[in-house]
Amino acid sequence: MSSVKLSDVLSAMSYALDLTEGQPQGHAARSCLIGMRLAEELRLPADERSDLFYALLMKDAGCSSNAARVSQLFGGNDQDAKRGLWERDWRKWREKIAYALEYTEPDGTLVERLRRFGVLALVVDAKSAFTYQHSDRVAAIAEAIAAEMALSDAARVRLRRAALLHDIGKLSVPNRILDKPGKLDEDEWTVVRTHPHFTYEILARVPVFSEFAYDASSHHERIDGRGYHRGVPGEALSQTARILAAADIFDALSAARPYRDAMPLDRVLGILHEGRGTHLCPLTVDALSAAVAKGTTFLPHGQAIRAADIAAAGR
Repeated sequence: MSSVKLSDVLSAMSYALDLTEGQPQGHAARSCLIGMRLAEELRLPADERSDLFYALLMKDAGCSSNAARVSQLFGGNDQDAKRGLWERDWRKWREKIAYALEYTEPDGTLVERLRRFGVLALVVDAKSAFTYQHSDRVAAIAEAIAAEMALSDAARVRLRRAALLHDIGKLSVPNRILDKPGKLDEDEWTVVRTHPHFTYEILARVPVFSEFAYDASSHHERIDGRGYHRGVPGEALSQTARILAAADIFDALSAARPYRDAMPLDRVLGILHEGRGTHLCPLTVDALSAAVAKGTTFLPHGQAIRAADIAAAGR
């Protein structure tokens, strides 16, 4: 029986891995050649070169295990999605968003793509342990306010989409700022205050999101015109924008932050009422208070959570 060389087996496997990963054929072999030339220049001893040779050929051995997960996540061709990773400058957040838009459910219907884009909310919230599920909760709170105000079904669908993506601009904010345990300095606040601008810039580039991009990016505006990033007065803010502002503040105060614990429900409602007519729309505050008084159940991701439970929860 002919003997089988380990190097031949690994070479064949590396070729198969190139196919799985969507890499140009011969990628592993070329990487191996480059690595061995570097080893020669560095004058590595023979035993280390031997280990390096096999390691280079098998460096992508784990790639096949994530193929199904990538396909499930993006709803498309996992090889195309993997190949696209090499075509983006990942230092730029616009490139990251462009990648997601290109490879998410590329052959799906508008409804299917919108459903898949709901994952973007999870991506944004997952950036920091202290924003985990924030967008989901804001959407649930906003829907409760909308129900009290008897908004139409169409308006509520639009509101939910805007709520889920209102903080997508935070992808531009470094985690060292988002997770800072102490008070932010002025420079750091300047960076944080840019995130609604980037929310608008991102959403406005996607036709199906552009119609609510302005409202989604207005969640830090105030009725008295002293908010950010535009500083526009209340008459320039839609009903959707006003609801998002109240829902965002309610959740932000109710949940733990790196620099403080979650506030009790009565304190949260007190702060909202203090800002009634200056910071927040009076009708929106009244609707939120009514929902809380009724023990309205908020339903992020189908999980029944009462207002009191959200106020008591951390991240």
